[in-house]
Amino acid sequence: MKLKVILNIFLSLIGFVALSQNIIMTNGSQSVCSGTFLDPGGTSNYANSSDYTMTLCSSTPGQEISVEFTTFTLESVTWDHLTIYEGSGTTGTILAGPAGSSTLQGAVVTSTGSGCLTFVFHSDGSVNYAGWEAQISCVSACQAFNATTTYNTGAFPATINLCTGEQIDVTAVGNYPNNNIDYNQDDASSTFTWDFGNNTVVAQNASNSYGVQGNYTLTLTVEDVNGCTYVETYPVTVTCGGACSPCTDIQVDDPDANTCTGTFWDTGMGSDYTNSENQQITLCPDGPGQAVNVNFIEFNTESCCDHMIIYDGNSTASPMITGINGETDNNYEGTDLLGQTVTSTSGDGCLTFAWTSDASVVASGWLG
Repeated sequence: MKLKVILNIFLSLIGFVALSQNIIMTNGSQSVCSGTFLDPGGTSNYANSSDYTMTLCSSTPGQEISVEFTTFTLESVTWDHLTIYEGSGTTGTILAGPAGSSTLQGAVVTSTGSGCLTFVFHSDGSVNYAGWEAQISCVSACQAFNATTTYNTGAFPATINLCTGEQIDVTAVGNYPNNNIDYNQDDASSTFTWDFGNNTVVAQNASNSYGVQGNYTLTLTVEDVNGCTYVETYPVTVTCGGACSPCTDIQVDDPDANTCTGTFWDTGMGSDYTNSENQQITLCPDGPGQAVNVNFIEFNTESCCDHMIIYDGNSTASPMITGINGETDNNYEGTDLLGQTVTSTSGDGCLTFAWTSDASVVASGWLG
C-alpha cells in the first residue's frame, strides 16, 4: 500500500512537470529557460477578439532568452498578428512582427541584452487558426571578439587596388579577450567566411582574383560557437589598362573579334541597353585548337521580349546551342543565362550571338 502511494505521487509529479513545460500565452510574465510557448488557444485554435501581452525572461542570470517557432499559422497580418519586443514591456525595439500567416515559421528570436522578450498578440472578431508552438531556451550573451587580418602577408590597405586576374591572399586569426566568461571561444569552433564579391570562401586563409574590372566589396565574417559575429569590410577596385594589362571590352554591336580574353557586354556596357536593337557578333579564338568560352556573371533582360540566341560556330547557320539552364525555346531571356557558362564545341571554336530587344521596356543586360 505504501509503495502504491509513493508510485502515485511520483506519477503525479511527472504529469505536473510535463504539463508545466507548456506555457500558454496570457497577460503577465514568467522567468523560464525551457518549455514550449503556445498561443492563447494552447493546443487548440486561438479565440477571436483576443488581446494579450506576455513577457518571458531568462531564469538564468546573465543569459538571453530565445524562442524558435516550430509552427506558426495565423490569419493574415491585417487581422491577426504577433509582435515581439526586446525587453520587458513594449517600449523596446521590435525584433519581429507584426507577423501573421506563416511569417515566423522556423524563425528564431533572441533577446539582445535584456534577457527578456515581450509578446503582443491580437486577433480580430472572426476566423481563427492553429496559432504557434515555439521552443524556449536560454543562451549565453555574446562575448565580444575581433580578428587580426593580413593581406598578401601585410596589412590591409584602405582600398584594395588590383589588376584584372591579379591574385590576392588573405588570412584571419580570431582574438577572444572575453574567452570563457560564459563559454569557450577559439578559431577551431569559429567559422571564417570571406565574401570577395565575386566568390565566397569559408576558411581562415583564402585566395581570389577578379576577371572583370569594377568595384567590389570584400567582407570577412567570423561567427563564434554561440552564433555571435565580427565583420570587417574593404573596398576593392579592379582595373585594366594603364599599369595593368590592356582592357578588352567587347560589345554585342562591335565587329566580329578573334580573342580568348576580355569582357563581353550588351550595348549599355554597365547601363541599360536600348529598345529596338537587332545585333549580331561572332567571337572566335585567337589561336589554333582553342575554343571560345563565355561565363555570364550578369544576365538580366526583359523576360518576355528581349532575347539572345547562341550559335555553335561562326555564323547563324551554325547549330543553335539549346537547353542551357533548362531553356526549351532557344531564346535566352530574363535571367536564363545568369551564372551559366557557354563553350564552343564547333571545329572553328567560335560562338555567334544574335541579340534582339523589342520597342518597350529595357533592363541592365549582361556581362560575360
